[in-house]
Amino acid sequence: MSLGKSKGRKAQAAMEFLMTHGWAALVILLALAALVYIGGFRPERFLTDICSLQAGISCNDFIVGSSSISVLLQNNWGNRITITNVEIKQKGVLLCSNTDALVLQHKDQSLITVDGCASGNAGAKFKAELEVTYALDTGVTHLLRGDIIAKVSPSASLTSLATCQNAQDDDLCGGLDLVYGAGYQAGCCTEHVLCC
Repeated sequence: MSLGKSKGRKAQAAMEFLMTHGWAALVILLALAALVYIGGFRPERFLTDICSLQAGISCNDFIVGSSSISVLLQNNWGNRITITNVEIKQKGVLLCSNTDALVLQHKDQSLITVDGCASGNAGAKFKAELEVTYALDTGVTHLLRGDIIAKVSPSASLTSLATCQNAQDDDLCGGLDLVYGAGYQAGCCTEHVLCC
């Protein structure tokens, strides 16, 4: 008789343990569901800023503004290439593009600004596809795809105001592209209205 009571007490203790911890688990699940529902677990909030492309051309630096995106692209092919188009897309839909042809020798880099992009408000997370169309000396056109994930900057600038101002004051604007890469002088002009 005492053996039956002992088993009954153990069963009751086990049931109380499960009920107590079951309610706690249920409360935790409900709290997590509420956070997901109100947007507390949006994955893009935890993503770091990246600019990536397939092999051949690298994205060495970038900045996303509310109406323009600038990327510093470097030619890693063993010969000269001509970049003919840089497109920014979201879910396959074109946001903006730059179709100015640009010739880059091996290891040269250039700042390319794509204007007219509706990237969002400052501080918002921006995620898009980056597509670069280029041709080798053979004339055959190729397409590289990649991604841009970044927080929208309140002042999208890849050039230094001080550098641009000093170059203009000392009449050295023509050397900016030689020192900082092709497109730097144009960046000074578009970003700071200097060296135009």
